[in-house]
Amino acid sequence: MKGLEKYLAIIKSNLGIFVPFIIVLIAILLLYFVLPIGSNFREIAIKKSADTAEVNKLNKLAFEIRLENPRKGLMYAALALKKAQEINFVNGTAESYRNTGICHAYLSHKEIAVKYYYKALSAFQKAHDLNGEACVYNNIGNLYSDIDLNQSVKYYSKALKIALKLKSKHLEATVYGNMGNVYDAKNELDLSLKNYQKSLRLFEKIHNSTGIIQSLQNIGASYLSLSNFGEAEKFLLKANAEAKKNNFSITIANTYLSLASLYTKTKRFGAAENALRTGLTYALKLDNRELIRENKYAHYQLAYAQKNYKKALVYLSQIYHQDSVYNTRNVSDKIHLLEIQYLQQDKISNKELIIAKQKYTQTFYWWLITIFIFIFFIAITIGSALYFGIQRNVEKDKLKAREKLISLEQQALMAMMNPHFVFNIMNSIQYFINTREQDLANEVLTGFAKLIRTNLEICSKSYLTLEEEISYLKQYLSLEKIRFGDKMKYTFNISESVDLDDILIPSMLLQPFVENAVWHGIMPNDEGGNIVIDVLGNSNEVTIKIIDTGVGIKNSKHSTDETHVSRGMKLISDRIALINKINKFPISIDIQQTGEKGTTVKVHIPLK
Repeated sequence: MKGLEKYLAIIKSNLGIFVPFIIVLIAILLLYFVLPIGSNFREIAIKKSADTAEVNKLNKLAFEIRLENPRKGLMYAALALKKAQEINFVNGTAESYRNTGICHAYLSHKEIAVKYYYKALSAFQKAHDLNGEACVYNNIGNLYSDIDLNQSVKYYSKALKIALKLKSKHLEATVYGNMGNVYDAKNELDLSLKNYQKSLRLFEKIHNSTGIIQSLQNIGASYLSLSNFGEAEKFLLKANAEAKKNNFSITIANTYLSLASLYTKTKRFGAAENALRTGLTYALKLDNRELIRENKYAHYQLAYAQKNYKKALVYLSQIYHQDSVYNTRNVSDKIHLLEIQYLQQDKISNKELIIAKQKYTQTFYWWLITIFIFIFFIAITIGSALYFGIQRNVEKDKLKAREKLISLEQQALMAMMNPHFVFNIMNSIQYFINTREQDLANEVLTGFAKLIRTNLEICSKSYLTLEEEISYLKQYLSLEKIRFGDKMKYTFNISESVDLDDILIPSMLLQPFVENAVWHGIMPNDEGGNIVIDVLGNSNEVTIKIIDTGVGIKNSKHSTDETHVSRGMKLISDRIALINKINKFPISIDIQQTGEKGTTVKVHIPLK
């Protein structure tokens, strides 16, 4: 022990000599081992940088030419994929897969497209590339758009969530345009047009010509569905002209189809025939079976409008034959099957990758041991950094799990409120039946059916736009107005500074307060009363006021079932508390009786 202390004392006293010696030794070893390796790494890095740029260039060409010549786009994507795999460029590989899927989708090869989309999604996730992941979700949404709207909306919602997180205007504009397609398929034409217009504004801000052209075409088609033929023709002709300048064959073919439909509806049959003939040329050039089918269907409509029923029957027979050969439902089933297969294959590939890495580690084990001796102190530093990094990631994962649990609890609370609402509406229907007011009973029942449908659609969502929530409240109050007649009046005052489309709020946030105003404010009041809903806002927050001239919340608690009222308020309070645990800026609610009678509810929702 004394000998060891003596040895340590000698080292300590001569530390000034040992330190320079150790530094020189490490420098020599680094020069001997690391410098040659570093030189090779620099050469490899320079070459890899050039190869990476080439892959990016090929992928860009594949994407840009997709509307003009999808087959040529497949060629560029294949070259990019080969080069990316040679240099192990994960992002380049992922984008190559995505472009291959896009080009196959434009050629109506849906089964092949979904195969490459899921390959791309797996690669982007491994690379932690959120933007690429969102783009693939958007592409898969497009694939489902004409065969399964619910699946389509699911993937668009995933893409939009990431776009808003990344503040990507291009991706956001793209998803809004695609959501417009979904609303169009659901025949919700006003919402469809609003989404297309929002998409156009965003594309114009970032000067994206491709997006602008597509938006112009979509807006023209929306106006056509709304029978606004003047606006429809203006937008479609503009889209067609811009598409021709850019050689976007698919867009040109689609605009001709829409123009043909417009000319048919306005009885300009010669113009319709010319549009279809020109559009078919582009469809045949692209070898796109869906465009060819749509062209035949448009020919059928034209012949029928001209009362040439024999010719119309010929086109209808051709369409029936094509649909029999290529059944849409069959395509949907194949895509779902491929989705499952490729997700399973991805798990197998991950296992194979782990095995390959283990073999690689064993092969170079001796080299790693040698280097470890000389850079031990560096390894300790890196190891510590990795350890604390992993710990932080673990904490983040725990936080995400808690947030997900809170979200599930929120939805459970929402479901608990629904029976109360349904019970009240059924009471209204029962009232009219008992009083033999059959017409009003039927009117309420029809309105109730529509409200239930809307309720089912929005209750599955955690968040809605303020416009959707206000629309829902208007449906609800219109039913209650029929029940109470002149005893109840309601008014909506919405500030022009508030863009209802751009504000997201928790779903079914306002409805319980409005329901309380009706049932516990206006109904017990002999003179009836008014309900006023004010929506005010600025750049920092939006404030919704629900004002009623009923008996007042304090009087209501004494005169009605206090347990029911307080329980309803507790559910809302609990739900807001859960939401505020997730959000950085909390929602606040203030409920006050305005005088001897009347209640004011203020809901403050932060926008940042």
